[in-house]
Amino acid sequence: MLTKSVLMARVEDVTSAKQTSVTTRLTLPSVSSTVSAAVAMAKKGGPVPRDLITAESLDNALTLDMAMGGSTNTVLHTLAIAREAGVEYGLKRMNEISAATPYVCKVAPSGHYHVADVDRAGGIMAILKRLSTGAKRPFLHLGCKTVSGKTLGAQ
Repeated sequence: MLTKSVLMARVEDVTSAKQTSVTTRLTLPSVSSTVSAAVAMAKKGGPVPRDLITAESLDNALTLDMAMGGSTNTVLHTLAIAREAGVEYGLKRMNEISAATPYVCKVAPSGHYHVADVDRAGGIMAILKRLSTGAKRPFLHLGCKTVSGKTLGAQ
């Protein structure tokens, strides 16, 4: 259980030959307030995680990951989450999303930028905004509800 508002994380730079160690401060208040809001909403009758996990919300998560350089672990975890939530979601769909999604930034280990760099540049919401505007076709399903109770497009 986390008892501090700041988590010290040791990040290994796996993209360089000398494996430079970097210490990064990750602040948790926004995460804990979102979790608190989600628990309060669930106590009031919803939504709960299974209400939020749909094929479209999994598309959004996969699109974000692909825009940041992707990960083989994403495939395993997405399929496991879909199965647990009772959502049909397959590799063909994942391949189509992967092929269609542009790289917005390549985050380590597939690129030389780190999560701290993403945060300084506007964070995940900046990447989601980039994916939701200026494209010939939308890369995100903006009508999906989020844990905040708002749709992705409203955030």
